[in-house]
Amino acid sequence: MSISEFGRNVGISAAPVHRRGGFHDATQALFPHLEALIAQRLLFGICSGIAPDGIEDLLTQDVD
Repeated sequence: MSISEFGRNVGISAAPVHRRGGFHDATQALFPHLEALIAQRLLFGICSGIAPDGIEDLLTQDVD
């Protein structure tokens, strides 16, 4: 989600989000980079035996 999209979702323009700052740092702390996400999905697939296509649609009710 871009800063502009975030501002629209919370009902303000992108300018106040830019001025107040912290948005980029918070998202970096909360969400992994794409490379890390791919590596985590690959490792999870290898350890669990679930195909990569199935990981995306996996829900908690699917796990025994």
